[in-house]
Amino acid sequence: MQFTENQELRLRELGCTLDPPQSFASDRERDVAFKDSERAAIESNRLALQGYQREGRAPSVNALSERTSHFLRSRGFIEVSTPLIISRQFLERMSIGDDHALISQVFWLDERSCLRPMLAPNLYDLSKRMLKVYGRPLRVFEIGPCFRKESSGGRHLECFTMLNFVEWGIAEAQKVGRFKELGLLLMEQLGLRDYRFVEEQSVVYGTTIDIMVGNVEVASGAFGPHPLDKQWGMDETWLGLGVGLERVVMLAEGLDTIQKAGRSLRYLGGVSLNFK
Repeated sequence: MQFTENQELRLRELGCTLDPPQSFASDRERDVAFKDSERAAIESNRLALQGYQREGRAPSVNALSERTSHFLRSRGFIEVSTPLIISRQFLERMSIGDDHALISQVFWLDERSCLRPMLAPNLYDLSKRMLKVYGRPLRVFEIGPCFRKESSGGRHLECFTMLNFVEWGIAEAQKVGRFKELGLLLMEQLGLRDYRFVEEQSVVYGTTIDIMVGNVEVASGAFGPHPLDKQWGMDETWLGLGVGLERVVMLAEGLDTIQKAGRSLRYLGGVSLNFK
């Protein structure tokens, strides 16, 4: 006999490790063990939250965003901040029309506008203007929230934090090498190890180079010129990388669900606030 499904969910919410699973001789023994484990976990969480205040900590995604921003700015990237609301026209320029696989995940505000499901449309539009001012290569990045209707699960959030950087005007022969160089440096900054580069297929960009940790995709890279560029009046070589920062936090801190890394009313610093 093992913990019930509800008991397991409660203990995992509180951060308990249930592997390997415990076995009990009776319902009473199981329920007593559950209460003892719950009580101990609540006390541990209280201490962790007190430390969170005492140490002046920020949510992990916020701290990671600040550290990553400093890293990229120190290497010549220009940080930008673009609108959360984008037009249907911007999605259509990304080939996301009514028959596209991503369209059902879009949060529509009205017939013509939505919450951005990705950073790329704004970065395209902004970069075109910036290229009239700056020389090549032009290095641009943004860190900010994106929104997609996702099925429930331990690896997806409907509101998540993306880092996207793009380097325009790089020599064609240098693109892949430069991408891997930046990827290696970025993964070090993000605190991730044992990752690998894998070629994958994207519903937007076609062939991409993704960065995987185990079986979890934490970043996806693409290269141009790309057929999408013409929709934006662009004709440049480029490389770009997108990173989901909550996934990075989940992996770096060994969290059992991405919900503990995201914006939440139930967790603070990955610690449950549900003490009942």
